[in-house]
Amino acid sequence: MPTVTRQTAPAAPRKRDRDTSTRALLNAGIEAFADYGYDAATTRDIAARAGLNEQLITRYFGGKAGLLVAIYEDFLVRQHDVQVYAAAAPASGVQAEIEAFLLAKHAHFRETHKLVLVLVPRLLIDAETREQIDMALLERATTILTERLIALQRQGLIRADVDVVAMGDSIAFQSFGASFIAPAVRGTPESYIIAQLKGFARVVARGVAPDQPACHNPS
Repeated sequence: MPTVTRQTAPAAPRKRDRDTSTRALLNAGIEAFADYGYDAATTRDIAARAGLNEQLITRYFGGKAGLLVAIYEDFLVRQHDVQVYAAAAPASGVQAEIEAFLLAKHAHFRETHKLVLVLVPRLLIDAETREQIDMALLERATTILTERLIALQRQGLIRADVDVVAMGDSIAFQSFGASFIAPAVRGTPESYIIAQLKGFARVVARGVAPDQPACHNPS
């Protein structure tokens, strides 16, 4: 009697779960926006890069604008600057603390440079996109800096009359200008930016230092 060989049906392709599909679309969106800019990038191209159906972009993100916001918020959630800065022990001095913050933010701007070039213009002209950005995520590193400046003020290393919350905001603005605007608009060399950031930290620290008691020479 002839032997009957059973043929096993090929396994069905593994269905991608939502997390896997979302990650694929985020990665494809980063590539497309960086290559073509926001306006020229199409959801069809993004979906093709991810190997997924174009309709998933609408289902998961609400469209191209929502995908852009999701990409940037994903960077912020995993942002290198906060992780590095938060993991480091607070500095023992004001200058060192400011410098640590500025250099961590600079590393983050370098990592996300192309994406920020796409996002910033959208924030300026598109109120809907702007409203979708979680500002608390943008300000996490600044919040940590401010908390550490408050601690330094309590130690007597910053004058009591200094508004350290405003000080932290000003340092964050300087970070954005030096680490993003300067290289994007002026093509400022990396070495010059680093030197400027360190110089800024030194000047600010001197400006908020407690007044030294006057020395009186005996007559």
